Amino acid sequence: MRPKIIILNVIFCLLYCNSYAQENNNGSKVVRFNGIYQTSTLGKEFILKSDSTKTYKVDTSGFVGIHKFKKVKNSFDISGRPSLTIELDGNGKDQFFILTENNIGKPLALIINNVLYMAPIVHGAIPNGILEISGLNSVEELEKLKRLIDVIKIRTAKRELD
Repeated sequence: MRPKIIILNVIFCLLYCNSYAQENNNGSKVVRFNGIYQTSTLGKEFILKSDSTKTYKVDTSGFVGIHKFKKVKNSFDISGRPSLTIELDGNGKDQFFILTENNIGKPLALIINNVLYMAPIVHGAIPNGILEISGLNSVEELEKLKRLIDVIKIRTAKRELD
């Protein structure tokens, strides 16, 4: 009976975990988190890159994967601070609407290559699939984050083609 449980857990992870696995030098799998995740009291813990005193646990049952990011561009928020504008594809838009609707008043975690870059609070459901993330310290930080997202998107697309 035990093998069925293990198989079901593996199938669940393959279907729902927004991460990718790659082999490292010793042949074992390394799991990478890439996307926007809901936070919870359970799950893998991440330390916020800009403030090592803040940690968040992420729940992979609610997320939008980086492969759903249709366009990523640098912008400025209403106060003139650097921000990142992300437009999601059709499926990502629907997933993000549900994610934001279910997490009003809670932080969502933007994780790229297992690094937690931001954890903005959801103020309301976002139905249009366009989000703006502000709170970046500089235009240079914004540029680096956008380039990193672009590289991960290319790697993810290449892996899906292989």
